This record gives sequence, structure tokens and C-alpha cells, in this order.
Amino acid sequence: MLSYHVRLAFIFISAVLSALALNAAGLKDRFESQHFEYVSDSELSDTLKERIIEAAEATHGLLSLWSTESTSPQKVFLFRDESHYIKAGGIHGSAGVHCSIRNTVLVRLGEQSQNTLSLPDQRVLIHEVCHQMLQELLGEAPPWLSEGVAVYVESIPFHAGRFQEDWVDFRRAPILRANATGRIQTLPLAVLLRSQRSDWNAHFSSNLYGVDRQYQTAYLMTYYLVHLNAAPSQKPLGQFLEALMETLESTGSSAQTFRTGIYQLSTAECQQLENQLIASYESIGLSLEPLRGHILNN
Repeated sequence: MLSYHVRLAFIFISAVLSALALNAAGLKDRFESQHFEYVSDSELSDTLKERIIEAAEATHGLLSLWSTESTSPQKVFLFRDESHYIKAGGIHGSAGVHCSIRNTVLVRLGEQSQNTLSLPDQRVLIHEVCHQMLQELLGEAPPWLSEGVAVYVESIPFHAGRFQEDWVDFRRAPILRANATGRIQTLPLAVLLRSQRSDWNAHFSSNLYGVDRQYQTAYLMTYYLVHLNAAPSQKPLGQFLEALMETLESTGSSAQTFRTGIYQLSTAECQQLENQLIASYESIGLSLEPLRGHILNN
């Protein structure tokens, strides 16, 4: 295992290289809102800037009740040129990425986001800003939890700058809507809960079906914890996050302990939880079919 000083040096060098990459990515436009600083590789229209600010600030408002207020604006980098996006640290095949070392967000804007923010780009921005907020709240959370909550938040109907939490329904979630069969092939929970960030990102360049399955399973797990395994609430996400924070505080868990253990169950416990997950969704009309065999996410 790397010594503390070696790891610290590695983090510092990585941050410097990332900063140099961003400076080399042709950034041309800057604007700010209450909690964010935005930098773009092209000039953006005022209307588009307003919609970007609206989505980012609403996401901050949704999660800020459970996070520590940052002393400096969160950084959001916006790209129209894919080569700039990749050079700055974006992942091939992705539309956005959260850089945990500096807690910054990179979003690649699509062709439809000209005079306003397209719905796909709005969801990506909300998703990545959600990662920023969760890092403030939990540190480096396990990928399934970070991604599951981010997909959950991006799936909440959003209108006129407000998340409509009373309209949340997994049947309306974009990540599941394309499936009309009533059956979802999921990643086994034992695999999902033990996935590291490198495991999660590895599929972007080689296995897009595996990427979809990861996100779908993480979302279904999160929806189950927020709605199906909890008492009814007008603010179900807030109730879930409060319970999570109480667990961390009562156990005295540090961010490191949380990353490595608090949600890493034994194989038997994973199977029991998976059975509960399957039964809960079966009762409301969705059949979950965990993958089995040697190749677990192809």
C-alpha cells in the first residue's frame, strides 16, 4: 500500500495536471451564480446561461440542507467541442463527469443546447452537480450510492426551476422508460455494492450495455431505499439522507470507513437484500432478473 506522503504527492500531481488540461482546453466564457462558477469553451447565449444556472442552483437547493456550505463557488466546466472535453478529463462515450480530486464538473453540451438547455443536457448537469453536493455531504461515497442518488435526482420532474418531488415514480424515470417489457435485467447486488470507481468507469469505452445495467440497478436500489423500504414522506430523499447521516454519526464512521465498509454487506446479506428488492418491485409490477454466470455485466 502507498504511504501517506506518496498518496498525497500523487493527489497533488493529479490536481496540477487536471488544472493544466483545463487551461489547455480552449475556455472562452465565464459566468457566475450564487453557488457556482461556470466556464465554457464557447460563447453561450444569455438564455442558455439562465437555464444552466437555474438547474444547477435548484440541485444545490435540493441537497444543500444535508451538506456543508462550501466556502468558494463550485466549478462547472461546459464544452461544445468533444476534444476539449476529453482533454480536460472527460471520459469517451460520456456526456458529463465529476472529477472528485477537485470536486469539479465537466459537461459536454449537445447540438440542441443553443438558445436553451436541452432536456438531456439538463439531466446530465443535474446528475453531475448532484455528485458535487454528495461529495460535500459524504466524501467519496461508494459508486452505486453516488450514481444511484444522482440518477434519482435527475429523474425527478423539473419545471420552472423547481423539482416536483410529489411526481416521483420509477415508471417515469428516463433510465427505465425505454423498457416496455415489465422486466429489467439487473446487476447482482453483490457485484454492484462492491464495485469500485475504476470498475464503474471501465465499461464506458467497451460495454455500453454494462453501463446502462449499472445505472439502472443503482437507481432501482436507491428508489427502493428511498420509497419502498421507508415510511411515506413528503420529502422522501431528505428522509433517506437524514437517516444516512444519522447512521454515520451514531457509528462514528469517517469518510474512509464509509467508502470501504458501511454498505459492503456479506454475500448472504446481499442475497437477502436482493430478494427483498425483487419482491418489492414484483408487488408493483416490475420483474427484476439479476444476471448469473461467469460474465456478470455483458
